[in-house]
Amino acid sequence: MSRPGDWNCRSCQHLNFQRRESCQRCGDPRSGDRGDFGAFGGGRGSSNSFAFATTGSDVRPGDWSGCNEHNFASRIECFRCNAPRDSY
Repeated sequence: MSRPGDWNCRSCQHLNFQRRESCQRCGDPRSGDRGDFGAFGGGRGSSNSFAFATTGSDVRPGDWSGCNEHNFASRIECFRCNAPRDSY
């Protein structure tokens, strides 16, 4: 679960703690707008299949695909295009 100020990397969508200035997973710098924070709430267990390549350890139950991007189950909208999860 994320906490206020935690953020998702725009490149790999890894959830990072607020204190990090670069992504723990891929090393990309934190976005300057600080607008891509982790979402609160539980996933509904979407059954959407992924249309992009991922490693098995990165995809967890309830994760979903939007804009060919990997979205965590906790997200209610696509981190890239902001489309609601229900539209996929």
